[in-house]
This record gives sequence, C-alpha cells and structure tokens, in this order.
Amino acid sequence: MSEETTPQQSEDTPAQTNSRYDTVSARNFFRAQIAQNPKNLTAYLSLAKLLPVLMERERILARAQRIAPEDAAIAEALQATQALLLQGVTIVPVTRIPETINLELEAAADVIAQSGISTELTIIPELVPEPVTVYCPTHPEAIALLRCISCDQPMCARCATMTAVGQLCDSCKLDRIPDRYKSRLGHHVLTFLFALSLTGIAITLASFIVRFPFIGPFLFLAGGILTGNLVVTTVTRLIKKRGRALVIAAGFGVGVACGMVYGFRLLTGQGDVFTLLLIVMFAVLAIRNIREQLR
Repeated sequence: MSEETTPQQSEDTPAQTNSRYDTVSARNFFRAQIAQNPKNLTAYLSLAKLLPVLMERERILARAQRIAPEDAAIAEALQATQALLLQGVTIVPVTRIPETINLELEAAADVIAQSGISTELTIIPELVPEPVTVYCPTHPEAIALLRCISCDQPMCARCATMTAVGQLCDSCKLDRIPDRYKSRLGHHVLTFLFALSLTGIAITLASFIVRFPFIGPFLFLAGGILTGNLVVTTVTRLIKKRGRALVIAAGFGVGVACGMVYGFRLLTGQGDVFTLLLIVMFAVLAIRNIREQLR
C-alpha cells in the first residue's frame, strides 16, 4: 500500500489497512497521547475502541469518566462495555481500526513514524490521582476513612454499622430494617396498655387458683407463661409490629401490673413474702416469654 492510498481504498482492502495501521501501533500512539495529556478524552475513547480485552477497556473508560463525569460519549461507551461484561463476554475481536480512528491516524501517521513508538505493546503506568482528604458529614472533625456499600457516602468509624457484606451508614441501615421492626411511640404506648391490662386480669384470676393446695402455686406460675403468650398474640395481631422497643414496653406493662396487684394486697393485709415471690416469678416468666417471641 503506497503513501498515496486514500481512506476509501483502505476500507476496500482491510488486510493492507491492518498492515499499515495495525491496532498495536495505534494503541501505542493513543497511550502516548494520554501520557502526554492525561485529560485527552478523544485519546481515551480512541484507545478504548482498539482494546480487545473488555476489562482493560472498562478500566480506560472509567479513568476517562473520572476526568469528565458529564461526558455522554464516555458514559455510553462505558455502559456498553459493562453490558458485554455482564453477558460473560471478555474479549471482542478487533480486526480493523474503526473508520473514525482510521481517519485520525491518516493525519497522525507521520507523527507515529517520527515519534519512534514501538509497534509492540507498551504499558503506560496507571495515573494515580492525588489523594483528597474527605471528612465525615456527621462528624466534621473526623476523616472519613470508610464509605457506605449502598450509597457510597463517606463516613467515619463512629457512623458505620458493620454487616456481613460491609459497612452501612445510618440512613441505609434504617432502609434495610423490615417494616415490622419500625415502631413509633404510639405502638409503644399501645403495647404497654395491652400488657398492663392483660397482666392485671390474668394475675387477678390466678390469685383465686393459688389457694388450691399443692397444685395452686404451679398453676399460678403457668398463668405467667400464658400471659406472656397472650400479650405477644395481641400485639402481633393488632399492632403488627415487633422488636426490642416493644419488648421493653410490654415488660414494663407486666411489671407495673404485678406491682399494682401486690400493692393492693398490701393495703388489704394479704401481702406476705410467699405471695411476693409468686408474683415476681409470674412477672419473670411472662416477660421472658414476651422477649423470646416478640424480639
């Protein structure tokens, strides 16, 4: 192929085109252009089109996108490359130089020859950007050494919640909590009232059973377990929430109800150590059952 051959003639003779403008020399040319001017977006795009290995192409385009995030051509090329990678494609054939690059190389052929660039693959070192210190938005005095794996927000160690797959910020942590564990003050108040009323009724009825010899105290304690089940069933069906906050509210309601019953017994002269022990054990069994089922 002579020096006077036109681009149209090159398109008609691909073998001759590749012999003159082989992709290795072209890649080296654009790598040299990037080394001379790291912000040469045209060189990044041209080099990416000539790279058969998609992972290397993605790396080059990602570097270009960091330089110009708003560039539509780079974003489109990067998206197309990532789509091929998701399909399992790793290498694409590059048998000819694309026409846009071919025309540019027509004008740069003499520059390639005079620059003395080797026709073998030259590895240009990765350009490492200067480190930028980022501070935590919640704690401005702390350096943000971590990033949320969900939203990529920078944060310090105090703001990070470690999970099995990485660290999360407070917002993303809250978003991942199931709805049934997101309770409000109204839910806590209702849970307390349910536990207070049900425990008061249950312990009052159980007070009549405790009078039976031998079996009475055991039936009284069994009432504590039954009360715990009844509170859990009521809360889960009517409020449809669960979690640690509701366990605390329900336990507080059970404790207040048991204290009120024993206080009434003291006023009526029926408060003794044995009764106090039974009521305490009743409350412990009820709260333990609530904690195991409602947490």
